[in-house]
Amino acid sequence: MHKTPFLASPPNPLQLPLSIKKTSAIDELDHHYHQGIIDQLFKAAEMVQSGNNPLLAQSILARLNHQLSPIGKPFDRAAFYFKESLQLLIHSVVNNMNPIASPFSLIFKIGAYKSFSEVSPLVQFTNFTCNQALLEVLDGFDQVHIVDRG
Repeated sequence: MHKTPFLASPPNPLQLPLSIKKTSAIDELDHHYHQGIIDQLFKAAEMVQSGNNPLLAQSILARLNHQLSPIGKPFDRAAFYFKESLQLLIHSVVNNMNPIASPFSLIFKIGAYKSFSEVSPLVQFTNFTCNQALLEVLDGFDQVHIVDRG
């Protein structure tokens, strides 16, 4: 009697090829690593937001300095820049500075925007889509008046 593959019994997980078992174990380790980083960043962000304990938030971010790098996989780069922005906020809170009024604020914002656009295609897609829509709407006009309320 001939069995069809759809009616065959499911494979025993203990009999899976070794490469599949290794991949699952690596994925599980990556998931735990990522979740640990996210949990620490979230805890530090909550402390910065509440303003209760900026020194404890600084210690969490200092530990993350040893784990994160601006070079590597997209998750690592995004987490690194998120950590950097939290450190900047803590620095401004501890020193009673307004982060918007600092002289290097514009440079940091441009750098953060550039870094984020390298990590995520969302910013590039949004810019392209917005520019494309403007070009289509303004087709045939020779002058445009822009009012910036931001």
